[in-house]
Amino acid sequence: MTLQFDADSDEGRLLSVLLKKYPVTVEELKRLLRMPEGRLERVLKGLVLKGVVVLEPLPGKTYVRLKRLDIQLIGLKESQRKPIKRAKRRKKDSEELLKELREEDPAYR
Repeated sequence: MTLQFDADSDEGRLLSVLLKKYPVTVEELKRLLRMPEGRLERVLKGLVLKGVVVLEPLPGKTYVRLKRLDIQLIGLKESQRKPIKRAKRRKKDSEELLKELREEDPAYR
């Protein structure tokens, strides 16, 4: 049975790093994910309880190793994301702006 995780969740982000870079230490994960140590420990503890990863403590380092490889990261498709509306402005070059200002200003007539 394939385990599915939300790709944008803390677990999903951590697993995506493990799938790309392996093996990795807890310190490297903390730096790569820019996650506080307490939060990272909670996420790792949850993944250990689910049987997805194993922590291997060595002198001075703790390695995180994948125990299962049948992991699927689920995320929103691009079509499902809410588009951000941005104001569309036509960029005018400086010559056009000067021309308009001269036409509006009676001193230039």
